[in-house]
Amino acid sequence: MESFENKKYYKWISGPDQGNIEAYLAEDETGRVWFESGNSVLKDSMDSVMLESTESEYTYTLSMNKANEDVFAKYEKLVNDPTPIENKPIEKEKSAVKIIIEKQKKLNEIELNINIPVKLPNEKAIEFMTVMFDEDEVIEEITEFVKEQVTSEVILEMVKKAIKLRVSICSSTEDE
Repeated sequence: MESFENKKYYKWISGPDQGNIEAYLAEDETGRVWFESGNSVLKDSMDSVMLESTESEYTYTLSMNKANEDVFAKYEKLVNDPTPIENKPIEKEKSAVKIIIEKQKKLNEIELNINIPVKLPNEKAIEFMTVMFDEDEVIEEITEFVKEQVTSEVILEMVKKAIKLRVSICSSTEDE
């Protein structure tokens, strides 16, 4: 095998090793070029699958591969480590209002009046359905129809409006 004193570097431009940079090792009698990685290529086809590269690009690629291996090793250790990781929920900073609410020893239980806008069949259609079908079935089908219209966002928006009204009523009685 023939070997060079000055290292030469080549970058794969096609194939499964595309983008990898190889350090030239030697050339054998069969016309095959060998690299330090153990890969080889026929010298005649080398120009179509590789480009000459630099030592600095080779060194950079090695350092990036090492960094990737280190990250992968840490990941493997985490995945294969049977020690459970303590999952502490990240606590959101509480507002002063929230703290006052939570410090109350007795909270008043009230009923919020919530109006949820929904689309229903008109009265004549409902009357017709109750004549033609069992009333419980009509109620069940209309309920299912309405459930498809009502989302949690709609409900929460109506709750917010009711709370806003409650707060404005409480603050207006305080002004008097």
